[in-house]
Amino acid sequence: MLSRGQLRAGIVPVISGLERSWGRRLLDLDRDLRPFQGLAATDRVLANLVRRRPGIRIPQLADPFEAAVRAIVGQLISVAAARSVLARLVTRLGPGSPTGNHPVSNAFPGPEVLAGVPVGQIRACGLTGAKAEAIAGLAIATVQAQLDWTAIAGLPAEEADRALRRWRGIGPWTAGYIRLRAFGDPDVSLATDLGVAHALAALGVSRRRATATLERWRPWRSYAMMHLWASLQGGNP
Repeated sequence: MLSRGQLRAGIVPVISGLERSWGRRLLDLDRDLRPFQGLAATDRVLANLVRRRPGIRIPQLADPFEAAVRAIVGQLISVAAARSVLARLVTRLGPGSPTGNHPVSNAFPGPEVLAGVPVGQIRACGLTGAKAEAIAGLAIATVQAQLDWTAIAGLPAEEADRALRRWRGIGPWTAGYIRLRAFGDPDVSLATDLGVAHALAALGVSRRRATATLERWRPWRSYAMMHLWASLQGGNP
């Protein structure tokens, strides 16, 4: 029989390895940025942006459901307004710290929580009725295993996009945002995003040319958008 010390010696490195792997995924540390940086260096719009912040990556969320909720909340409102709504969701509906004195008092409410509360409580956090119902529907579908986030994450980009858009409340922008922040897709295009449009306008690119401009940044459009958002004060999602 192994001693407690021997067990710890064997288990701790495994746990530490898992934590490192998880952390690297969330911080997007395993992506080789050199191909994107090479593309950007020859592009009149991206060159200066990437030169100023060459290490920008795609911060990812651990839970695709949370990414979906954040995307739905953020539809057609400012980043500041979305943050306020999300803060109310967490403080009003999120599970509390077991000890009660943890510096982070509430966690983000998962599908089990949001599937079990009346839609009115979700709406009371500052959401429209349509957004609240969409979030409740996704929560119920997730809990009932009708919506398999792991399976969707493993699909090719276009198939994942179609699978996401089958669900109420998920249109092209929302599906793209989920693929970006939950799945780390390097080539998402959100040409209709207001932040992207404003950043491009500041660089002399009209909204009419936004889609075509993003097209020339394939297969690195996600990273290009991260730089566009970062070019706006407080504009990073």
